[in-house]
Amino acid sequence: MTSDRWHAIEAVFDEAADLPPAERRAFLDRSCRTPDGHPDPALREEVERLLKLDVGAEAFFESPAVPDPDRAPPEAGPWRLVERVGVGGMGEVWRAERADGAYDQTAAVKLVRPGLGDDLLRRFQAERAVLARLDHPAIARLLDGGTASDGRPYLALEFVEGEPITDFCDRRRLGVNERLALFGDVCEAVAAAHRRLVVHRDLKPSNVLVAETPEGPRVKLLDFGIAKLLDDDAGLSLVQTRADRRVLTPEYAAPEQIRGEAPTTATDVYGLGVLLYELLTGQRPYRPASRVRRAIEQAILEADPTEPSTAATDAHAARAAAENRATQPDRLRRRLRGDLDRIVLKALRKEPDRRYDGAAALAADLDRHLGGLPIEARPESTGYRIGKFVRRHRAAAAAACVALLGVLGGAGAALWQAREASAERDRADARAAEAEAVTGFLVDLIGEARPAGSDGDTLRVRDVLDAGVARLDTGFADRPLVAAALATAFARSYAKLGQSERAVPLFRRALDLRRAHLPPLDPDVLQAENALSLALLNSDDLDGVDSLMTAAVATRRAGLGAAHPQVAIALNDLGIAADARRPDSLARAAAEGYFREAIDVIEAAGPAAFAAAYDGSASFDGFRSGLYYSLAVHYMTTGRQEQAVEPMGRAVELDDAPPESLDHQILANGYGVLLRQLERYDESIAVHREVVEAARRAHGPDHPFYGHPVLSLGSALQASGDAEGAIPVLREALRVFGGPDADDQAALEARFYLGRALVEAGQAAEGRRVLRAALPGLAETFGPDNVRVRRARELTAGA
Repeated sequence: MTSDRWHAIEAVFDEAADLPPAERRAFLDRSCRTPDGHPDPALREEVERLLKLDVGAEAFFESPAVPDPDRAPPEAGPWRLVERVGVGGMGEVWRAERADGAYDQTAAVKLVRPGLGDDLLRRFQAERAVLARLDHPAIARLLDGGTASDGRPYLALEFVEGEPITDFCDRRRLGVNERLALFGDVCEAVAAAHRRLVVHRDLKPSNVLVAETPEGPRVKLLDFGIAKLLDDDAGLSLVQTRADRRVLTPEYAAPEQIRGEAPTTATDVYGLGVLLYELLTGQRPYRPASRVRRAIEQAILEADPTEPSTAATDAHAARAAAENRATQPDRLRRRLRGDLDRIVLKALRKEPDRRYDGAAALAADLDRHLGGLPIEARPESTGYRIGKFVRRHRAAAAAACVALLGVLGGAGAALWQAREASAERDRADARAAEAEAVTGFLVDLIGEARPAGSDGDTLRVRDVLDAGVARLDTGFADRPLVAAALATAFARSYAKLGQSERAVPLFRRALDLRRAHLPPLDPDVLQAENALSLALLNSDDLDGVDSLMTAAVATRRAGLGAAHPQVAIALNDLGIAADARRPDSLARAAAEGYFREAIDVIEAAGPAAFAAAYDGSASFDGFRSGLYYSLAVHYMTTGRQEQAVEPMGRAVELDDAPPESLDHQILANGYGVLLRQLERYDESIAVHREVVEAARRAHGPDHPFYGHPVLSLGSALQASGDAEGAIPVLREALRVFGGPDADDQAALEARFYLGRALVEAGQAAEGRRVLRAALPGLAETFGPDNVRVRRARELTAGA
């Protein structure tokens, strides 16, 4: 069996296994088909065989055995089982007492289901020393382990009376701050375990109990260490028919757990993020299409969590969440918006290395938030610091204006982040002084700016920008670098508003100021040159780019060396400008040289030099991919498709964006189109199939972009001679684009290729009807002499 065949079987099986048995037959009727839509009996037979095998596994993992109430409890070493307090997928939980008379003690004894514990005792003994060190008042200790009289392994844990933390908080209608205080205790306990190199792996409300004590609520974490004993990656001898049946709770699992990767402390940070999300909102971070396990896991792997402040999607949910937190829905949303949104979303990042460094770092950020200080979970941009300053000191004068400056502060944040190495301490101090001056200026500007003809209650971003620019000439004659920082911030804000005519002069002014007061190769000068070049490209001022970047290449080569990444940046801009002069053959010929030289420079520089020069704002491989792509596009637009293959292939290979990202899909789809143009049909079809599958996973079958790789696949199939195979694919593309009467460019292309495929497949009457109906739109969109228009006329002539 080929890997592709197995993936097809696995995909259908995974979805079918999560459906109720009554719904499976109809699902298999729809899903067990060949690519051209015909039934696939062999595929169905294989899936049904796996479903039969899966019945036992499902029961083993997810359906707890119902104990016989009349059977006497077994003996569990020194423990007498007194009362059964729970039954679950692992087995039974009993309240137990010491029966050997050594001392009085109550424990929670877990009798593990047969099969789960074949290797449990050996691993418990190996881990006993580590787990015994988890001596923390907020962690329920693992006391003992052995084999009960009926042969089942057991674990004895400290008995805890309490209720899940979410139930405790809701029943007492605790406010947000009280919930955060309890959550801080949870973080402290998790951090203590991490210091002992123990990871929980299954943090969820039922494993975090809270009890009321004379000293106040006390948190207790359960099952610390049990997941380590039961995790299937350490060799449990389990008979499984499904690879994803790990010891975890899907709704609270981190992406790396779902992928089957080894858990780390970052896994617990993610679990804490889900727990915090539920404490704050009463909901979980994702909205899967259904509650079946596959849908939940797909959401965790691919979807972005909803911000806590917008988690309540209907009035009833909003009211319930607010009532349980002793507040009103709009007040709760305002309380969660901003810092708490950012803190939770950082803990929930897909990439483990982008979450908090540990539970202690998460708790510290919450403490900063509660203290009204800037948090680590968001950039310390000027706009953000202004917001903090105004809310703490000038709320009455400026609170209504702060949010409107977010675009302003965020756009220029990098210009005054004084995070330099100790070797450049003087420069860092200067930038810190700039930051303080800029912050003070903007705070004053917010408080004083008034839109013309208003009562002062409404303030547009444009009003603030215009007022700020007007004051640049008079307010900073003795502080030119502060004026440069402000000019850059204003320019980027105008650019974001689509007003390039206001942005370019400000970028140029910032560059002139920096050149006048800084060395020619100061990083701020180089950044200012790059910013101005990009603005000129966006405004189609190609002569301006040529003049600026030609001089920059010479200066950077002389001062930084021919192989410095900043040289490549300038060469790349020159190449883009030259390539944009499409009627000018000499200029376009020069573009190839610029792109190739930029590639040579980056390859010689290496990743370390690139990271230092580019300030961490782009990846080394991603930048290389962009250069190779620019070269490939240059070849394609000059009719040299054969020469484009090598750089386009390199661009796809180096691109470090995930397959589900739109950027990667656009890049790979372009590669497939290029291969089709060169009649390398098998390769083209293979590339397009991968992109179609990635787009379906990432966007769903109704997303507009999904239709584009489907159309590319259909056109490649049609061009390869497989007209019958192309027809259902092109019908699917046309469905996404709006149906047989849609008349935008993509839909017209789909109608053209569909009509052509129908004619070639022997369905000439329908094919000609499709082409004849599309011809007016094709001629209007592509022009009367376009090759598609001419071919459509040929196929419908005389019919």
